[in-house]
Amino acid sequence: MLRLILSCIISFICIGISPHAIAQVTPYFVSVSNGAYSSFDASNTQVKVWINTKNEDFHDISPESQLDLVDQQSGTSLSNLAKELKSAYRKESASLQKRGVFRSNPNMAEGSPDLSVETLGPAKDTSGFVIKLYTVAVPPSGCRALLLKGELLYTIASPEAYEISMEIENIASLLGDKSILTGQGDTLSLEKTEGEEEDYYVAKLTGHLVLGLGRNGQMATFNELALKKEEAQEKMTVNLKVKKLIKKSILLEKTVSLGIGY
Repeated sequence: MLRLILSCIISFICIGISPHAIAQVTPYFVSVSNGAYSSFDASNTQVKVWINTKNEDFHDISPESQLDLVDQQSGTSLSNLAKELKSAYRKESASLQKRGVFRSNPNMAEGSPDLSVETLGPAKDTSGFVIKLYTVAVPPSGCRALLLKGELLYTIASPEAYEISMEIENIASLLGDKSILTGQGDTLSLEKTEGEEEDYYVAKLTGHLVLGLGRNGQMATFNELALKKEEAQEKMTVNLKVKKLIKKSILLEKTVSLGIGY
């Protein structure tokens, strides 16, 4: 049975990102489901967190971030609980399959994260960004508060944009697993979406946010280039407007209240 527990807005805490910057971190939504009445729905815990970084152009979080939710009283890690639950689920599923009963839950699959962290994008009507933590484990019985802890890795776009130009023989030389190196050693590749009269290309440049894509000196204000089939075979100069992506990190140690009702 799904029980939604909305925590009160917890007072802000300042945590250092670097010697010159601080962030406000606020868990503002907690959802705990025990899955008692559905054999195909795993139990889970979800926490949404507002990371209020000032004067930063947020881009994305890194999958290499190492975060956990820990029962503040017993020290039990929800990531460790999830690992045990997933192993037991897969063993039970194998046993059921022998009897002709099949079930599937991607969150329980081998290789799925014990605790996933995803970005919900920049915060609306304010600064910073929002992340969501998800795990198939639920807090131990009697738990009143969790400790959100670990290192969050993310990237921001540099304030200044600049342009890059490269000559290529044809667009096909940048599609699929093909790419070229820029003068700065970054890798440029393109993704294609086919249309009836024109095909549409989007650029990827390692370590950069692409703002504009054009050709032969014509710079677009967005990352998409429309070309007719025959134009894609021509030699051209590819023009990019980009911002450098900067890696950042923040150490988190924040109490997440589950409220009286859990």
